[in-house]
Amino acid sequence: MGEMDEREYDILTAHGLIAEHFGVVKVQAMSVEATVPVLRSHCAALEAHHGVAIGDDVLEMVAALGANVVPPRVLPGTAVDLLDEAASRARRTSGTRDNGRMDDGGGNVRLSRRVVAEVASRRSGHRLEQLLRE
Repeated sequence: MGEMDEREYDILTAHGLIAEHFGVVKVQAMSVEATVPVLRSHCAALEAHHGVAIGDDVLEMVAALGANVVPPRVLPGTAVDLLDEAASRARRTSGTRDNGRMDDGGGNVRLSRRVVAEVASRRSGHRLEQLLRE
């Protein structure tokens, strides 16, 4: 099972033998509001894996950026990927001097909105300052 857009599917199935093993299941993209609980369901695993704390304010930002900024996939997949990448970045850069990364008091790095915006900016080409205002 995997996720791809129609263009990717056309490329993959251009060869007849491969096309026989794949089927199309069209799925509507989720709304931003419906994506937040999906992200919340991934939090415990991502927090444990990356050693970060993830707040609800970050989840809402990730869902909104996933829908409006980070191409070309759809929610919730793009938002889950963005959250995972931002959590990884927060952990990797936790020893640097940056106001966007904070300890949650329990030794975990707290994932900040700034780190999420940095990752979304890098993936989308949008200016960091613009994403932080949204």
